[in-house]
Amino acid sequence: MRNDLDLSPLASLRRLIREEKYDIVHLHTKRAHALSLWLPRGSHGPKYVVTRRMDYPEAKSWYTRHLYNRRVDGIVAISRPIANLLVSAGVGPERIRLIHSGIDPGPFEAIASKTASSEDIPVVGTVAVLEERKGHRFLLEAAARLKGQGYQIKYFLAGDGSLRGQLEGMAARLMLQDQVKFFGFVSDTPAFLSNVDIFVLPSLDEGLGVAALEAMAAGKAVVATRVGGLAEAMVDSVTGVLVAPRDAEALAQAIA
Repeated sequence: MRNDLDLSPLASLRRLIREEKYDIVHLHTKRAHALSLWLPRGSHGPKYVVTRRMDYPEAKSWYTRHLYNRRVDGIVAISRPIANLLVSAGVGPERIRLIHSGIDPGPFEAIASKTASSEDIPVVGTVAVLEERKGHRFLLEAAARLKGQGYQIKYFLAGDGSLRGQLEGMAARLMLQDQVKFFGFVSDTPAFLSNVDIFVLPSLDEGLGVAALEAMAAGKAVVATRVGGLAEAMVDSVTGVLVAPRDAEALAQAIA
């Protein structure tokens, strides 16, 4: 689907559901959820379950209530803040089940006992799509502050997205081009984390923060923002350090 109004897959999807006689159909994305308005229902149709993974508010409208209260049979929220957002938008709390996202810790625990970085100076790393909601610009601002204070640190940024060019330009303007490396998409996250000393997730909103879970499983020191489900995923000053979002100074202090 290209957007919520793209109905091109609808006919084939309706036919597939009728022919295969599924018991449960899982709607994994917002766009898939929107398609449920036109999918087969009734006493002999499947049950529809939607998973809400993103920490953004829904409009308190008839459409939202209809989409969540009438068009699906169950709703999974991956964190308490997401469940609260749905309830505030008019979704019946009895329809919501809280099921936190999990990870396979094995590949990450395998690197936890290894020496973190082969670099001669500390490495701060992050794994996130390069979009505004992930807050990379605040990490770069924190890096500039730390450089001004005399800290020698390298920054490894894994992930791609629409802001890559802007962020690379920002790193150059802040005279960080020799310290910051953009890796693009990485398929082997454990291997990437094995070269990181401190993991930072400077998100402006976050459903749960699976990347932080992976970094903790890998035995990394974690600094993250107190947004969305991150406050559930981490215990401040125990399993990591939580700071306010959009606060480069707080990030810099936590990294230092």
